[in-house]
Amino acid sequence: MKCERCNENEATLHIKHMQDGVITEYHLCQKCAQALSKEGIIPDIGLNFKVGSLLGKILLPMGPEHTIRKSSTAEDETVVCGKCGLDLATFRKEGKFGCAECYKAFEKYIGSILRNIHGCEVHRGSRPGATSRQELSEDLKLLKDQLRMAVEREEYERAAELRDRIRMLEERDYASS
Repeated sequence: MKCERCNENEATLHIKHMQDGVITEYHLCQKCAQALSKEGIIPDIGLNFKVGSLLGKILLPMGPEHTIRKSSTAEDETVVCGKCGLDLATFRKEGKFGCAECYKAFEKYIGSILRNIHGCEVHRGSRPGATSRQELSEDLKLLKDQLRMAVEREEYERAAELRDRIRMLEERDYASS
């Protein structure tokens, strides 16, 4: 796939941005992504990276309630996959599993990882048709939890976006009742 901006280089960066429920996708080469990042059009995510090191940083829990501290117990440090031999320290450093069995071996840590990446531990795919009242309630609860976490982390811009999304959903709920 060619870069959407220059139409010359191969698109190596694929960004999905969601705002007010609308998903916008960008397919860019590294050069154009860096240029757009400098212009402030897309966030600077450090485009000179190795996938393993990037995932390692993403996979390290960010909130204090989810932190895997370096001073974790000796038991935590000795967790090893029985099939491929990958240990927790290597997993945390490289940010990738060695085999399918690693998911079971590191199950204790995956929940906090998913919460940091997706905001919840459960995959919620697209929902066709009208949203039920229960789904709306679940979405509001999830957003309020994310808002609380953003405020705790002092991520005020993210908190403002979440607040606006909550208001929009609450207004939609009020209008439909």
